[in-house]
Amino acid sequence: MKSLLKRFRNDEKGTVTIEFVLWLPVFIIIMSLVINTTMLMQTQTMMINVARDASRQVVLAAMTKAQAEEFARSSLNNHTYSIEVVESAQVVTTNISVPFSDVVMFGSQLAGDATLVAAIAMARE
Repeated sequence: MKSLLKRFRNDEKGTVTIEFVLWLPVFIIIMSLVINTTMLMQTQTMMINVARDASRQVVLAAMTKAQAEEFARSSLNNHTYSIEVVESAQVVTTNISVPFSDVVMFGSQLAGDATLVAAIAMARE
């Protein structure tokens, strides 16, 4: 019996497998956080670019408010975005928002019902 326990204690087969199994969840969590962050940043950048283009078109009188909203909606290719173009005498503001859960894999678990927002204001000259 002692020889069996001694042989079991000295046997190192499977130690790499155990370390792999212990570290795998950590790597999966890190990778999912990196992917979620990348998706958020990409979506935020896209929303800012579309909002800037829509505001600029209204300021230059190339589009009406309704046309700018339709342009933004078609540029984003997603019906869950909330798009609003607001005109005043001096400023045109475009607001675009989308729920986190529509952007990232684990959005509702991490941020609840938070939204990602892009707002661009351009002055008329």
